[in-house]
Amino acid sequence: MARILFYVIVCVSFIGCTSGKKTNVNIIPRPLECFVDGHKTMKVAFDVFEGNEINDILKVTLDTVADDLGLEGYELVVDGNGISVSAKTEIGVYYAKQTLKQLYNDGEIPHVRIKDKPRFAHRGLMLDVSRHFFTKDEIKNILDVMSDYKLNVFHWHLTDDGGWRIEIESYPKLTQLTSYRTAWEWKEWWKEGGEFVSEHSEKKHGGYYTKDDIREIVKYASERNITIIPEIEFPGHSREVFAAYPELCCSKEPYRQNTFCVGNEETYVFMEKVLNEVMDLFPSEFVHIGGDETSTKYWKTCSSCKKLMKKEGFDDVHSLHKYIISKAEDIIMKRGKRMIGWDEIANDDLGKSSVIMSWRGEKAGLRAAKKGYDVVLSPLHYLYLDYFQASPTKEPLAHDGHTPLKKVFTYNPLPDSLASVVNAHVLGVQGNLWTEWIASNEHLEYMAYPRALAVAELGWSYGNMRSWADFRDCVDKHISKLRKKGINSYTLSGDINASVNYEDGNMLLELEAERGDVEIRYSLNNDTLFDNMTEYVRPIEIKNSLNVCAAAFCNGKRVGDIYSNVFYRNKAQSKKISSTLGWSNEKTLIDGYIGSETYLDGTWFNFSGNQEFVVDLGESLSVNKISTRWMQLRAGARRYLPEHVEFYISEDGENYKLVKVVDKEKLNDVPALQYQKFEVDGNLKCRFIKLSVKSDRGGMSVDEIIVV
Repeated sequence: MARILFYVIVCVSFIGCTSGKKTNVNIIPRPLECFVDGHKTMKVAFDVFEGNEINDILKVTLDTVADDLGLEGYELVVDGNGISVSAKTEIGVYYAKQTLKQLYNDGEIPHVRIKDKPRFAHRGLMLDVSRHFFTKDEIKNILDVMSDYKLNVFHWHLTDDGGWRIEIESYPKLTQLTSYRTAWEWKEWWKEGGEFVSEHSEKKHGGYYTKDDIREIVKYASERNITIIPEIEFPGHSREVFAAYPELCCSKEPYRQNTFCVGNEETYVFMEKVLNEVMDLFPSEFVHIGGDETSTKYWKTCSSCKKLMKKEGFDDVHSLHKYIISKAEDIIMKRGKRMIGWDEIANDDLGKSSVIMSWRGEKAGLRAAKKGYDVVLSPLHYLYLDYFQASPTKEPLAHDGHTPLKKVFTYNPLPDSLASVVNAHVLGVQGNLWTEWIASNEHLEYMAYPRALAVAELGWSYGNMRSWADFRDCVDKHISKLRKKGINSYTLSGDINASVNYEDGNMLLELEAERGDVEIRYSLNNDTLFDNMTEYVRPIEIKNSLNVCAAAFCNGKRVGDIYSNVFYRNKAQSKKISSTLGWSNEKTLIDGYIGSETYLDGTWFNFSGNQEFVVDLGESLSVNKISTRWMQLRAGARRYLPEHVEFYISEDGENYKLVKVVDKEKLNDVPALQYQKFEVDGNLKCRFIKLSVKSDRGGMSVDEIIVV
């Protein structure tokens, strides 16, 4: 057995504290095995860890055949004999030091015995610097936090419609003409027409990274065991390219489209030169080429594209997407590297060396894994960190989804039902930070942390080791440490989250706060006098209508907003429903589940245009109220209220009587989440209920159809 024993110095700053529990300390991500004597500590003077001289504080053993630890694992012991680390590689030693940093607290380290290794090789964080540019130092700050929490892949989204951010000598106009624009904030710039300005303009906003900047950042990341994967977009999301080189798009005009002309040979000259310059800068095994959300509109009428289709025998324009992706794959493979792209690149002609990054849920990625492709899971509903993380009514502007910390943490990338052959092809997980709505470093930090810590936990810790309750208590302490460092981390909320579940036919209301140090109190009679509220200890059964008020308290003081809502035992629940749409998910409108603060949660019904919905109650019933809840959101994929909803009733399903027409209210035109209930009251009797929705706007989202 080859062993090398040597002594090294470790520089430690405090990030965490000891615990009196035998097997728990505030370490993120949670170690594979951890045994703690919470009553014993080793005293260490901080200045001992600051110097560079060799000393015997930390004993390190490199065991080059310790296969059970893998390339990144380690064993760490702190006891009366000092601190010792064993690892197969220097990377394992590095991660042991990161754990020691978290254990160090006010001159002491608890006695521990830890055996640790990661679950996945790819533990990533992606940053979009096209929509908003972030400086070299701001990138380094992100890398520092990633390193602290054992995230090891920084996916750098360098080009997109918002601007080109990397120096390319072969095509200098990319940075000269399209790295700066007329307004800093994406939404304001887009309103102004989305035009770029020269880097020599007096009034300019944006920036780019020189090749020396890139080399410096790559080196900085490498010193922290972080691999940087560059992303250069092909064939879509390339509007900025054509502002500088319009001859590369089908229309040959700037600002008209954002997709490369596949039939133009100069496209492949550009692709090869750019990708080779990029690969010269980044030692990463992987190069990301995007490949997502490609418009085929101009390909259908472009003479060059049609000529290529005829030459290759293609039946439809979608084959052109496969064609250009295969060209990128060839260029990258010639350099001994592997192409990675969003899940739209998946096709049967793709080489098995290429990697699929699954963002539209995990199904596309898992299908690819079954075919033998390596995949990275990055589903938008769980791992998009540009989504709201708390109530959109209180949060800064974000994209239109809702991804609170618990939702990130509880994502299960590899359910037990998956075959082991599929598991073997899942390289890991990644959180994504798109920046359409993130215009400052302060806002970026607020969106990234602590959710990036949950991504770290997903990537490193094994599923059976993870506990939301433990993580919540632990992450709260890490948030405090991040904020003391000047990082603008989000703090856990005391607002109440309510959900309805069913158990043996009983309708149960569950209340929860994000903070773990609170007591929840509630009343069922709209009484907000805190002294009259009851402590919440178990789910509340809903037998009839229930008016619930609740709030969270810490040390006797209310934290967060007062929650108030009326819940109904719904006569329409689980009955029959049909619509002019004829979709399979119409039953979400009568399943009894109340929608959360995102239309993407599977409980909202999303559609557009004039439509009709018919509920069959199964028999003629007395009805006192028919109610629906609708969402308005002025962010991301906007949600609009209908102009009005017409309510009809019928006994036979053929002859309907109009009961009421409810018009939309004029809600505030602000980038926040708002609701309106469209409902009717009355002493009605019917079997069938029809809602006729009238709208000339875009997407709409409606919650439960409630009949009382």
